[in-house]
Amino acid sequence: MEGDINSDEDLTVEGRVSGIITCKQHTVTLGANGYINGDVFAHTLHISGEVTGNLVAHHRATIHKGAQVSGTIVAPCLVLEDGSVFHGSIDMNPDNDVLKSAFSDAIAA
Repeated sequence: MEGDINSDEDLTVEGRVSGIITCKQHTVTLGANGYINGDVFAHTLHISGEVTGNLVAHHRATIHKGAQVSGTIVAPCLVLEDGSVFHGSIDMNPDNDVLKSAFSDAIAA
């Protein structure tokens, strides 16, 4: 699929997505055979497939064994399991400007 996704409920991606995924108050799960080319904004992230882009989680991001992530991860809580591959940068500051601006509407709700 090409294009942006905005979801008001949990989202599971098992295929290929090229675009921005926004699921600010729920969980985004990327299956082992899934691929995302773009940024993901979610309350909680579970990544088992491949991501090229930025991952921004309001609560927690978990990069599972076998996952491949290339980009920036911004999350106050991060789990990188043994066997996952990550190239990029990590920011775990809960006062990060990216987190504040991305989730300001979710926090207000």
